[in-house]
Amino acid sequence: MSAMDREALLSSVKALVEAEFSADGLQTEVFPDDPDEFIRKYLKSQQGALLLSYAGGRKIQRSGEYAKDRLFVVDLVVLARAQLGDAGALSHLRRLEAVLDGRRMVTGAGQAFDLETLDDTFLGEENKVWQYLLRLGCSLV
Repeated sequence: MSAMDREALLSSVKALVEAEFSADGLQTEVFPDDPDEFIRKYLKSQQGALLLSYAGGRKIQRSGEYAKDRLFVVDLVVLARAQLGDAGALSHLRRLEAVLDGRRMVTGAGQAFDLETLDDTFLGEENKVWQYLLRLGCSLV
């Protein structure tokens, strides 16, 4: 996947996530160069953030053989000041999954991707900021 294709995929997912979560006071950003600085500076007055990054790709294995198809992986990190409740990290994580799992995305360049949830993971809590990861698989249609 070229850098331009990665950017188009991330932009498409970002636009969808922003549309769904902006009313909640969550900022949606491509993963920053310095996440610790982002948390210190941005989260002082906000509910939290959703951070996206391209996490790589791999060949899809079918029936013991590798196919030519590739699965591209997008990570979304949920940052929230609460773990539970409507404004909590777990609530945002489940809503993200509901919005994105099984969705077909079409980038501005006309490429279509099907999204599927691969897994989610608790990353930790630091300075009362709860962090969870939602990993999505994106397969070219």
